[in-house]
Amino acid sequence: MQDYGIYLFGEDYKNISPNTKFKLLKKHGFSSVSIRWSEDYSITTPIERLKAALKAGLKIENIHLPYIGVKFLWEEKSEQSKKYLQELFNALKICKQYDIKKAVIHVSYTNNMPEVNEEAIKNFKALSIKAKECGVMLAFENTRLIKHLRYVLNGLEKYKYLNDTVKLCYDTGHANCFTPKNDVLSEFGDKLIDLHIHDNIGVTDQHLLPFEGNFDFKKFCKQLKQLNYNGSLFLEVITDAKTEAELEQFIIKAKKAEEKLMKLYNNAKA
Repeated sequence: MQDYGIYLFGEDYKNISPNTKFKLLKKHGFSSVSIRWSEDYSITTPIERLKAALKAGLKIENIHLPYIGVKFLWEEKSEQSKKYLQELFNALKICKQYDIKKAVIHVSYTNNMPEVNEEAIKNFKALSIKAKECGVMLAFENTRLIKHLRYVLNGLEKYKYLNDTVKLCYDTGHANCFTPKNDVLSEFGDKLIDLHIHDNIGVTDQHLLPFEGNFDFKKFCKQLKQLNYNGSLFLEVITDAKTEAELEQFIIKAKKAEEKLMKLYNNAKA
């Protein structure tokens, strides 16, 4: 639990190189990062970011699979779903090549999603089988539509041979602003292998540092203790830094926030 991990984005389309970011993260005590497997909104490719992180001496906690096309997996007999699945398969092959054990996946993107249907179970089953072949655990993330997450996780439950592959990534910010009346950790906490920790004021997905919004981190840490979670308290935050100096100051601030969170976790009673 003493591992300090972060997925920091926002600077990567403002001409701050990944080499600079990862060196600063390493310098200030972070040990693991996530790589977003998409070329959207960035001046670099995913493989360039991955190699830069490894060069800086950082562990790759997971890759975040592309999610903008996830709605295609809910469309029956869609050619676009086949294309999107292949994109996901290719990313899983990279995980195998670089011995990355976890990949985060969305089951929905916006509120404008098709109704739940069996075609999605077929597609997510195929994805889970490919992940298992590659030695990768799929961490399904809570987003806007808990109905879709619940449908997929429950639908895959009957395939017992996939139980060691189909897992959960719990996102604190999404829970706070999108689904505050749903307790995903209580429902699927036995599958928890990864966290996306960030904060907001309960209205929009701001990706603030912990304790800058109104998410209940005391309750959250207690739940983690009850689940015997021993993974990384992994931040997923955004910065508006436009210069290297601004980025470094944000990273220092992020480290202090994670240290405060770590202390809260260590003092929590199960």
